[in-house]
Amino acid sequence: MVGNESEASAAFSLRLDYTAPDAARLAITGYLDNAGEVTGNLVSGGRSDDPTPVISGTGTAGDRVAIYSTPNGATALLGTVTVEEHGSWRLALDESGALAAGTHGLTAV
Repeated sequence: MVGNESEASAAFSLRLDYTAPDAARLAITGYLDNAGEVTGNLVSGGRSDDPTPVISGTGTAGDRVAIYSTPNGATALLGTVTVEEHGSWRLALDESGALAAGTHGLTAV
């Protein structure tokens, strides 16, 4: 059977997008504290007693967002999420990603 060829496969196509996400749409808009004495959505600079909050924000639909915490100068990845169709995202921290006591700077990239 030397020299026999099969039929060609169906075409495979994909779109490569190297366009940087729109930074103007990327923001952290919420820190939901749902444990302890202080509860509710906190504003930047607020105080929390919940080490496992729900952090939320906005971005461009379909983009992948990484959320970092910088406690006392050391940067740590809290997690990554995909921006939903309507332009919002949320990251619910669990015990494995609990925030330690101290001041945290949160950043979405």
